[in-house]
Formats: sequence, structure tokens, C-alpha cells
Amino acid sequence: MADTSKDFDWRKDCGYNKIFQYRVEWGRGPDEPWESVGIPSGVLSRINKRCKGRFGWHFNVVDKTKIAYITFERRRDAGLFGLLRSKY
Repeated sequence: MADTSKDFDWRKDCGYNKIFQYRVEWGRGPDEPWESVGIPSGVLSRINKRCKGRFGWHFNVVDKTKIAYITFERRRDAGLFGLLRSKY
């Protein structure tokens, strides 16, 4: 999977493989193909603009299931993202 973190002007210490305390699961699916579970770049761009604290995203593979996570430094950012997810 391509590293989209170079496509945007990310805030300092934010982006791909940056992991913070508060985690929101974006989606899950089969490990292959990698595109089966992804986080749209538009969502990440809006998080980059709206969050007060740092954030990141990463993927884990457990028992042949890929899980996409978005993590936040601030609990409030994670909570607001969870509540307003459909607007991101």
C-alpha cells in the first residue's frame, strides 16, 4: 500500500504509523488485497485540519484480518471524531 502521508502537508508529528493513546477503529477486512481496508485521504485531511492535538493512523493484521486504526493524542479529539465520523 502506498504511503499517502507524503501527499499532504501534515502537522508536525502526525501521519502514518504515528500511534497515540486514544484509538478508533476505522474498519477491518481480509488481509489481502491491502486496498480492502483503507482510510480515505479526505478523512485524514479533514482530521488534519480539525483536530487540536496530534493524530496518526496505522494498520494491524490479526488472524489474517487487517484492522485500520486512527489514533489521537487527545481524548476529546477521539471522542469528537467518533461522534461526528459520518461528517469526516
